[in-house]
Amino acid sequence: MNKEDLELTLQNVRTWIGLVDQKVNILLVLQFGVLAIVLKPAYDLLTGKSTTWNQLSLLILVFAVCFYVYSIVKLAIAIKPRVKSEQKESLIFFGSIASMNLDDYKKAVNKSKKKDYKNDLISQISVTSKISNLKHQNYTDALILFGLSILLLGLLIMDVNI
Repeated sequence: MNKEDLELTLQNVRTWIGLVDQKVNILLVLQFGVLAIVLKPAYDLLTGKSTTWNQLSLLILVFAVCFYVYSIVKLAIAIKPRVKSEQKESLIFFGSIASMNLDDYKKAVNKSKKKDYKNDLISQISVTSKISNLKHQNYTDALILFGLSILLLGLLIMDVNI
């Protein structure tokens, strides 16, 4: 691969990270909207105002809340920035650049070779791909957990006797 192909690959991976971050934010907003809807039935159950709920309903609520909370935890993990680079000095990674003063960065850029830049690109592609993969895994897990919690909460809201 040439330099342009590597730069395009790195940009594509960064785009995927941006897209999953948007999905995470949308799901978080949706989760807090659902929370507002289910607070009343949950409050009724916990305070004894609901007479149709039994111990099984309480167990279902506990599982739904656990799935719900774990889903939010998975989204928080997906949002968490990962800014450590495996390279000691990178001319591409903002964390490495920020740790240098301007003169040191200029010197490093001027003395770097095309091969160094290409290797730096390859390293950044690898690192950002791992970050992207982790974010997507956590988002998918959170979506599944949220779906399970919605299913369970839906049963409780409809007062289905199981």
